[in-house]
Amino acid sequence: MVIQIKTSLSPYALFLELKKIEFLMGRIKEERLTDRPIDLDIIFYEDLTLEGKILQIPHPRAYERAFVMIPLCEIAPNFSEPLSGKKIYELCKERERLFESQEILPLLGEKVI
Repeated sequence: MVIQIKTSLSPYALFLELKKIEFLMGRIKEERLTDRPIDLDIIFYEDLTLEGKILQIPHPRAYERAFVMIPLCEIAPNFSEPLSGKKIYELCKERERLFESQEILPLLGEKVI
């Protein structure tokens, strides 16, 4: 699932709040890329780019994940990604073959791409 929010929190403050929610929902810090009860990430924060030790914006692996990009394309197709300046729908179209192989369907069950 992808959501768009409005916040007065800085990116790092938002990151900490997301980690608190994960903890309260039972997430235990384990190895990366394992199954977990919840995983909350910041994909974009306006047009900000950030390369920190604990936080990178845009999220570095979002572009290759259909489960991120397809829902993002549904809610914000015209958002301009800050690194390339391309619209989200353009990025999704470029990755159409990759996303098809991941077999991600929108909530209503019809393929977007």
